[in-house]
Amino acid sequence: MRREMMNFRDGSAPWMGRLLLMLIALGGGLWSAGGTSALRLLPLTAGLVLAGWFPLWEAMTTTDWAAAFARWQQWTEEAKLPRPPYLREGTPGAQLWHALAAARRWWQAEGSSRIGRPLRQAGLALVAGLMLSAALGALALLMTLLFLALTELATLWHDGHGVEEAAWLALGEAAMPWLLGALLAGSPASSALLHALAVAAVGTAFFTPRLTAILGVLFGGGVLIWEGHPVAAALLLLVAYPPLRFAAVPLPKAEHRRLVLPWLWLAILIIAGV
Repeated sequence: MRREMMNFRDGSAPWMGRLLLMLIALGGGLWSAGGTSALRLLPLTAGLVLAGWFPLWEAMTTTDWAAAFARWQQWTEEAKLPRPPYLREGTPGAQLWHALAAARRWWQAEGSSRIGRPLRQAGLALVAGLMLSAALGALALLMTLLFLALTELATLWHDGHGVEEAAWLALGEAAMPWLLGALLAGSPASSALLHALAVAAVGTAFFTPRLTAILGVLFGGGVLIWEGHPVAAALLLLVAYPPLRFAAVPLPKAEHRRLVLPWLWLAILIIAGV
């Protein structure tokens, strides 16, 4: 299933690198808010990301749902279903029966092979995520529900063709894990949101193969300067130099994101260290 999903989105970085990005962002949020004392939350929160958030995000955002459902609109074949007695053609009950028969036939012919595995993965990840969130408390449960809403919104924003825009990827794969860690570690909501926005801006900048990406880096650096960390801001700008150089070179999306991922990991660690 991993191979199938990775082949869908040409602009996706290798899944292991993106999983590591989510874990680094989570650890960065924990560290920035609570230091070493917050790392006691790392095993359970990392389990939440590994078993819940990441597989849910992968299944929903790397599957071409629109292509899978494209033929459903014109589907006419029906599977053989037991016909209820005294069912008359033209009645609402008969229309429902025909719709169910067509849906079953479509699932047997195309649906199961194209979206069966992502659906199972998303369902299992959602169950695992809710269970682990409940163990962490109400705040983690709320964050998981917000992450689910973000995942669905990103999928719908791209009309079910898979999430490719840099801003959505930065939000789902970096900013949300950071926010989860920071809030669970006891950071004030305003500070956690500000740092999550900085992480999202830097992530968007690094994932964007255009020179205008420097605006996101300047925002992240501005947050660090405003908080009184000019040295960290300078380090962030220094780390951003290679990704900005990559943006000036025409590269395939997959290659570009593969190259910038390590620099994004380092940028998140700089933001976490202040």
